[in-house]
Amino acid sequence: PAANSNISAGDRLSGVANGTGSNIASLTYSINNGTAIPLTTTATGTFNSQLDINQLTTGVNSLSLTAIDIAGNRLSTNLNVNLPPTTPTGLSAIDLNEVKFTPTDTQATLDAKGAAKVTFGSTSIYIGIQQVSANNQNPIITSFTNGRRDWVKNDYETGGPDGRGVGLLWDGGSQLYAAFTVDGGGSGLESLARNGWLSSYGRGGGPKVTVVAKLDPNTGGQGTAIAPSGTGTFVSAILNSGRTNTATPTGLSFSNNNLVLETRSAFGPRGIDTNRMQQTTPGISSPFNYTIAFIPNLSRAVSAVAPGWNGTPV
Repeated sequence: PAANSNISAGDRLSGVANGTGSNIASLTYSINNGTAIPLTTTATGTFNSQLDINQLTTGVNSLSLTAIDIAGNRLSTNLNVNLPPTTPTGLSAIDLNEVKFTPTDTQATLDAKGAAKVTFGSTSIYIGIQQVSANNQNPIITSFTNGRRDWVKNDYETGGPDGRGVGLLWDGGSQLYAAFTVDGGGSGLESLARNGWLSSYGRGGGPKVTVVAKLDPNTGGQGTAIAPSGTGTFVSAILNSGRTNTATPTGLSFSNNNLVLETRSAFGPRGIDTNRMQQTTPGISSPFNYTIAFIPNLSRAVSAVAPGWNGTPV
């Protein structure tokens, strides 16, 4: 690569190493003064090998090439290369089939039940519902690595309304988001969303709405540097009366570092200012396909689209 150029997956180190009258004995490269990595050369000193970008960190990196010939002469060349930040990609799981499990269920049991999960490497995180009484349900999330439980958390919502864990989005690193549904206020999920775009269920009770929260994948909770307390938001529709109406999740994804939530929304979906959109195509009925994108801490919406609303074609 050229000095100060951007590096991406698949980039190669190529060129010709010439000895000072002797053949090349070894050619290596290192990144940020790390371990020397051998490069294969031909009899004429030509080399062309893929660069191991796993050795790079985001931002500026030091790349050093060192050649030694048979006579023992040594020459090193140093240059800086840049690894741009990447847009997160993640695995998403949404399941509205209300799979129930308990805090003691094994990973094999959860797989047999078909609980929604996301898996990177040897770690899988599951989300679902715990039946805590004859007429009350709460969300539950648990993590396993190599079949051993890392943690389980079931105190996201402990109030009277029914809360359910229905979806996860994880990039395999620090970016873990969970989607819940709840059918009333005062559930306890407000603590996950107190700094969010919508911080509460709103007026009324009965309609099922969505709560999205960022969680620490090491604990499943909030209150850490990875997932500060209150990093979440409610997502609901709003009636002409101002009362809350249904919005249930159907998809979670990343886009340009933002979180994108897809829902099925009753009348009427909200714009980015949280107010109800204007229906511009008459005659269409709910539920509406409603997609909203948030900045990573879920405190602000950057786009909200529903066909038939605010001029979006059906």
